[in-house]
Amino acid sequence: MKISHKRFIAGAHCPACQAIDKIFVYREGDRNIRECVSCGFREAQAFDALSREPETRVTRDHGLNEPQVVRLLDPDAESSSGSD
Repeated sequence: MKISHKRFIAGAHCPACQAIDKIFVYREGDRNIRECVSCGFREAQAFDALSREPETRVTRDHGLNEPQVVRLLDPDAESSSGSD
């Protein structure tokens, strides 16, 4: 079983002892593990590769992918019609 590099999470609170900046995370196989160096709390979460990203205002489709008509203007035609 391969274990990834352990990374500390800045500002994270331990759910067990409420210590700040004592949580580190790493991957162990197909699971994400978080541990506290203060109290030894350990929690594993199965990694779900098929989970869908939650919709946010950034990821939401605003209809921007629909084709839009672009009208090209001739600058000479515009200036000659209004120069009386």
